[in-house]
Amino acid sequence: MELSSFRIALQPVTNGQYLAFMMDDGYRSASLWSEAGLAWLDERSRRHPEYWRQDGDGNWQLIGINGASDLPRDEPVSGISQHEAQAFANWAAATDDLY
Repeated sequence: MELSSFRIALQPVTNGQYLAFMMDDGYRSASLWSEAGLAWLDERSRRHPEYWRQDGDGNWQLIGINGASDLPRDEPVSGISQHEAQAFANWAAATDDLY
């Protein structure tokens, strides 16, 4: 098996980087998603990671075992699906200044 060329980040993807994907309409850009990913999206009403919520002022929060807290933008993103991760990777590949 031959591996095609790829790029890899030196650090984990942060919540802030993932938020940039969301703010750039990553969940609405069908070209970023696989066919299975689009089907997965169609099954859900949300367009953000499962444990993220937006407060009344539009600020993003992380829902943890102790309740909601401000989204720690410098911490690694977690709790995303393989479809979300693939769409983010497709977006990042087209965003030259991300890494």
